[in-house]
Amino acid sequence: MEERVLYALRITVKEAIEKSLLGEEFSDPAVVPAILWAAVRGVIMLEITMTDEDRMLLGSNSMPFDKRLSTLTKALLRGLATTAPGHPEKSH
Repeated sequence: MEERVLYALRITVKEAIEKSLLGEEFSDPAVVPAILWAAVRGVIMLEITMTDEDRMLLGSNSMPFDKRLSTLTKALLRGLATTAPGHPEKSH
């Protein structure tokens, strides 16, 4: 199953690059999916391995997993996306 997910991610990223939906610094169809996969796996591994004390130290003891995953997804997409017409330029 993981192979199918990685393949779909690679194809999706390649299409996004071809449509100029990602910033030009994110134009490598091999690197971008690897970074996205690492980020998603990271948040999943934290969910599996973090103790309640770890969660309290981070201030996320009451935040459900889907909220953390959603926040990660939004941060990644906003960081990778090109600036849409009519929207302010991203600061670098």
